Amino acid sequence: MVKPNIFKATAAVFILYRVYTYIKGKQRLLDKAAFKVGAISFRGIEGKKVVFDLAFNVENTTQEEMKAGLFDFTVFANGLKIGTALNNDFVEIAPFSKVSIPFIIKTDVLALGPAVKKLVQNFLTGKPISVGIKGTMSIETVPGVYNKINVNKTETL
Repeated sequence: MVKPNIFKATAAVFILYRVYTYIKGKQRLLDKAAFKVGAISFRGIEGKKVVFDLAFNVENTTQEEMKAGLFDFTVFANGLKIGTALNNDFVEIAPFSKVSIPFIIKTDVLALGPAVKKLVQNFLTGKPISVGIKGTMSIETVPGVYNKINVNKTETL
């Protein structure tokens, strides 16, 4: 016959409560992260490819360390699709800090069509450029558990 032990039961309930509050606290990371396009620049032409540099900023506004990764974005400049930004690495972001994640975007000149000339002129003359990114990224909420986040941002730089 098993005798109930009130101390063991209380300890089990307390541990479950602590695990629950830890997971809920980590889930709040999704609400506390801020994302934006930091910068975009025209790097040059390599062969038949136009090359752009993109900086995507992720800001951690919590007191917990966060990891972000598995970036898969489609990038637009002035409404023109200029390519995809992919990065499968995870970046650790310290509490109350911001990290800039660099991407190199290479696109075939023929795929951009005649609009590439005007776009490159806008980059070279310093005119404001509307940069949009659409896609997904992941944030680690609990060690080993990653939540996919949809990102749809447009910035004028």
